[in-house]
Amino acid sequence: MANHVDWERAKLVFQAALECEASERPGLVAEECRGDAALHAEVLSLLDAHARAGSFAERHAVPDVPEWLATPSTAATLHSGARLGPYEIVGWLGAGGMGAVYSARDPRLGRTVAIKVLHRELRDDPAIALRFEHEARTLATLNHPNIASIYGVEDVGDTRALVLEYVDGDTLAQRVARGPIAVGDALQIARQIAEALDSAHQHGFIHRDLKPANVKLRPDGTAKLLDFGLARMLEGYAPGPLDSPPRATAGGQLVGTPAYMSPEQVKGLAGDRRSDVWAFGCVLFEMLSGRPVFGAATAGETFVEILGREPDWQRLPGATPPAIRRLLGRCLNKDDSRRVRDFGDIRLDVDDGQREWQSKETSASRASDMRGRRTWLGVAAVVALAGVAVWMRPAPSEPVRPQQQFDVATPAILGPADLESFALSPDGQSLAFVGAWQGAPHLWVRPLPTVVAHPLDGTRGASAPFWSPDHRSIAYYAEGQLKRIDVDGALVRSLTAATWGGGGSWNVDDTLLFVRTPAGPILRISATGGEPHAVTRLEKDQAGHVGPQWLPDGRHFLYYVLGTPEARGVHVGNVDGTAGRKLVDADSSAVYTQGHLLFVRQQTLFACAFDAGRMALTGTPFEIADGVIQRTEGLGGPTAVAAAANGTIAFRAGNSRPQTQFTWIDRTGRNVLPVGAVDGMAPTASPGLEHIAMMRRVGGNADVWLMETARGLLTKFTTHPAEDVFPYWSRDGQDIVFSSNRDGRWALYRKRVTGGREEPLLQTGQEASLATDSSPDGRLLLYHGRHPMTGWDIGTLSVQDGVTTAVVQTEADERNGQFSPDGAWLAYESNDSGPYEVFLRRFPEGGPRVQVSTRGGSQARWRGDGHELFYVGNDGMLMAVTVHAARGDGSVKVGSPVPLFPSRIGAGTNSVPGAQYVVTADGQRFLVDAFEHDVSLTPIRLILNWSPLAPQRPDRPAEAAGSVPDVNRR
Repeated sequence: MANHVDWERAKLVFQAALECEASERPGLVAEECRGDAALHAEVLSLLDAHARAGSFAERHAVPDVPEWLATPSTAATLHSGARLGPYEIVGWLGAGGMGAVYSARDPRLGRTVAIKVLHRELRDDPAIALRFEHEARTLATLNHPNIASIYGVEDVGDTRALVLEYVDGDTLAQRVARGPIAVGDALQIARQIAEALDSAHQHGFIHRDLKPANVKLRPDGTAKLLDFGLARMLEGYAPGPLDSPPRATAGGQLVGTPAYMSPEQVKGLAGDRRSDVWAFGCVLFEMLSGRPVFGAATAGETFVEILGREPDWQRLPGATPPAIRRLLGRCLNKDDSRRVRDFGDIRLDVDDGQREWQSKETSASRASDMRGRRTWLGVAAVVALAGVAVWMRPAPSEPVRPQQQFDVATPAILGPADLESFALSPDGQSLAFVGAWQGAPHLWVRPLPTVVAHPLDGTRGASAPFWSPDHRSIAYYAEGQLKRIDVDGALVRSLTAATWGGGGSWNVDDTLLFVRTPAGPILRISATGGEPHAVTRLEKDQAGHVGPQWLPDGRHFLYYVLGTPEARGVHVGNVDGTAGRKLVDADSSAVYTQGHLLFVRQQTLFACAFDAGRMALTGTPFEIADGVIQRTEGLGGPTAVAAAANGTIAFRAGNSRPQTQFTWIDRTGRNVLPVGAVDGMAPTASPGLEHIAMMRRVGGNADVWLMETARGLLTKFTTHPAEDVFPYWSRDGQDIVFSSNRDGRWALYRKRVTGGREEPLLQTGQEASLATDSSPDGRLLLYHGRHPMTGWDIGTLSVQDGVTTAVVQTEADERNGQFSPDGAWLAYESNDSGPYEVFLRRFPEGGPRVQVSTRGGSQARWRGDGHELFYVGNDGMLMAVTVHAARGDGSVKVGSPVPLFPSRIGAGTNSVPGAQYVVTADGQRFLVDAFEHDVSLTPIRLILNWSPLAPQRPDRPAEAAGSVPDVNRR
């Protein structure tokens, strides 16, 4: 409608109507708008909005709040020195619609906090009390460095308060009041706000009251988003069992602050995430221009501007980057269907703007330098002529440059696979690595002469990257595929199915070596795709081949063998498929540079001279560096070091390996009890939860171990030198089924819990099958196995006669099947639409499937009564979904996914084909294999100018201020 209304005329009629008595307004509007139905309807809409707004003042977030609540003289009911529970009040900070905010001291932890006190006069108002409680629950759900945290709720006598993070510094409103913010600074603030809102939206909340007064700026430049009192859950999300959404506003009631409200909010419609996008555009515009984009003397006049006037783009500074101008146009589009939908996209646009700004600043600096240099050109010419004779003399041999060493901080990593997901470009000028972005692993690229890294859009779920020889493209694993992307981000292509990031290499003939599964051989494929072909074959005692690295001749390659101690180590192979040969014992695959192989043993990086013609070691290994961190995943890591031709070496560095710890966690994410078993994986529980079976790798060999959940005591259950992996504890508690590659072939084996012989159940050939569940009557074993043509497929095995039946088999991957407690439904995950999603289908008859997850999911687990299903989202959040199956017509109804808590699963969300947590029958506690400490603190260490002839080995990285840039904030 906005496109057909004469807004200047609408404003005049609206203002004239305001000057009349309320009873006279309908007649005046009808007379002035005679013959123009669109104008008549819009003016009536404005009058209705004005009436609903009442005396809406910006400082009031809640309508109909008494004026005295916003004045410090009457709102400050607590004085300095008073105590509220354990907190000592320091002073008054301000007041809002629901009460006053004070600074206070927490003597127990020695920190300053902010205390938001709900006024006693409002405590009995159910709507306000519910909103106050909702703010607390919302903040407890959100955990982001750019969102002010909540520490607790205090109820003392008749006083109720939220204990919040104290954020020192001005509000953004106070900063803008002093004038426009410099473009570079404004974009840094904008990006942090976008990250905060992106996190809130991913957790199912929209803010609804974003404005400069609700953003605090710490002295160190960190922006903190405040005041989630008006936050509302998004469509598609449902409140958790401990949450209640805020009471729905009365029909048409305005919620927000007038100058930052979207057109749909002004019209009394329920805003969605696009309303936050509009408000973000208003805030960014105001930072750059120094004044609100919309604003008038009254709320009604402000609404007229929002609905009818375009922003005055001339108020933006001339230095505003084109990408930011385009972004503001997309944020402030009055048609919400044409507005930016996702804060992940906004962050990309802000990144583009920052790059444009930095490029312009650099160009200006260079121009200034050139002007200063012209004075010296005459002198330089004379010096150059004098130097010709020197240049014509034979040059002495270039001296060996001393080694240098420094650390590169990366964004948070979400699993141990990310520890080894990095690669140097062949020329050593760029570093690619995997780090968190938009709540999931993505590829990042950092040109090494700079301190700025940027994520590559379209690489969600990435792992194990490796570069093309021309350093223009990167291959990587994601979403069950081997993919490649141009470094400029222009094109992503899927090459072939590959469910596990086991490393890879790309040669000058555009042939890629890669790994499809940790239990299989090395494969080769063209850089344009096609049919892959095996170039190695598994020999006796070998469990899998990983970490291929081309050698200079383009035919031979290095790779790492998993298996028994005798078989493990670095091998050399040939693309003609002839048998490989072991070169050296090691804990990772090797890379070739400067005539040497580099490999890791016991967290120490070694080099050994290598004859690339004879394919043989010619020297004794010598130490280069220690403190090399490898991932702890039970299937072993493909590589722990990267190298380039210019002598640059990269590895993850730290004092100790990051370890995982089985921990009981409740539905709120609170750690209830650690139970031991460091570095376990793939837990499966006995029926009474007295014991957990898991796989652990000790001394390089993977076995099944048992753990008492009460005391954390460990017992080794299998002892064969082959790989014994991914156990499943039968429903009757009598047997444990596991996968093993004894006799050089993978098979499912069964062993009694009380001991005895391990008997094979199902021979599966080279590629492993994993048992995941059994039918309630115990007659069928559910498993998923890998087929060379169709990937992972789900089937059943009759325990009595050994007959197998395909259950779900398509060209995509289907895995991790779980029977419902009554056996009528099968939950499983599939990647046929890209990311893994969780589905339900009837069993055994099949039929149409029902999608459960909405934004990626894996590792489904049922609650004991079958009325709730849990899964892990692609961002690592543990999710819960209600399930109601109709007995009569065989239908099922699933609820909206509810985020419970970040799982912190050590093995990652879908990097391995097995579940990494156990849930109690009542759905109240979860045993999770979580990291013991923050693995995001593990940097990538770079050694520059390495050479066997280097004069020194650096003992520690450089500690220059710029050597460890924070790539999360740019």
